[in-house]
Amino acid sequence: MKMINIIQAMTLSVFLSASCTTKDTTKTETNNDTTSAEVTTIVPSASVPTLAELEKNPDILWMGEVEVDCALNYSRWSYDREAKERLLMEALGFTGRNSSKILKYQVRDFNTSHNDDHNLFDKVLKSRQDIKLYKESTLENVCTQKEVEHDIGRVDTIITFDPTTMKEVVQVVVNELNIEDIKGFRVRQVIYYSKKAMAFKSVALAIAPLLYDYETETPSRASLKPIFWMKVTALNTVPDLASLDITWAKRVYRDFKLSTVKVIKEEQDIAKVVGTMMADFGENSEKIKIAHTFNADGTEYLSSEEIRNIGGSIDTIITFDPVTFKEKIDIVVNKMNDKSIKSLRLIQDWVWNDKTQSLNIRYVGFAPIINRVDKNGMFLNSGPMFIRKIEDIQ
Repeated sequence: MKMINIIQAMTLSVFLSASCTTKDTTKTETNNDTTSAEVTTIVPSASVPTLAELEKNPDILWMGEVEVDCALNYSRWSYDREAKERLLMEALGFTGRNSSKILKYQVRDFNTSHNDDHNLFDKVLKSRQDIKLYKESTLENVCTQKEVEHDIGRVDTIITFDPTTMKEVVQVVVNELNIEDIKGFRVRQVIYYSKKAMAFKSVALAIAPLLYDYETETPSRASLKPIFWMKVTALNTVPDLASLDITWAKRVYRDFKLSTVKVIKEEQDIAKVVGTMMADFGENSEKIKIAHTFNADGTEYLSSEEIRNIGGSIDTIITFDPVTFKEKIDIVVNKMNDKSIKSLRLIQDWVWNDKTQSLNIRYVGFAPIINRVDKNGMFLNSGPMFIRKIEDIQ
């Protein structure tokens, strides 16, 4: 077994042990009223293992840590190719699939609601005095209230000149943070592969709102600055969206490159892990469930024959000529080897709980991203090969 960055792994182990919890909820009945009462005891989730358990588990062939940026209110398909906002967001790193759909949006008081109620950052901002906020993704150093107010207030020092004396004057200006300047969130998470489950899995650990620095001459991912970090609770069950405590929930779909993962454990390198996964699919095609990519949530499933041929299928897709805009039928060759998968798409449910003032993230599943080529080997596009969901794993 190849172990990488032992100090990092030990730190992450303690952190993951504290993050992977689940809250027991019971129902209490008084007269004819049924209310939800939270049990204060928080116990480790059997479905969300700690890092130490993952490290020792021979079933885990590969594991690493990655920070993935997600823009909850942006989808590239909502903009023309040359639109200013799309060009900016792509320069900031939001290429590939970055989209989300609303699962729940609840307004407690219609008379006092406003347009920012749907914005996750607005909810965090309103709760900032009751939430522990940290200076770094490892959640080691807590921000003071003064530091938080300074960061969200954007205190700037401006040098001007007195028109009468012509002397230099230093002024401190507080610019109120524009919520539109928060372009997304950065999620620190552990990604690992389970041979038994034949699936990649993820546990979210921490999250940070990302402020865009408009003074950057050339926009890039480096232009996005985490304002602060906050702890995330990893959910192992489907959230109860009927609960009045849950006022906001979204399903997030986001691609990330496997090359950006900081590897912690490596029984096999990632290429060999992919090869192992595909071989296991073929051997277990009669009893496993793998979903088509006809829709983002994978509600339709491949047949056992399709699963056996998943690494070398030939499909017919309809595209459009960019010049004539006429429909074209292309033959797509999906030939895959161990090194074909360069990116993964994570599917997660993000849930805000007003009562606990916390963000919970449930891992739903993944989709490997491959390049599609025509019969002559020319690149056509890239996209998901299949969808594997946690609910479909026995």
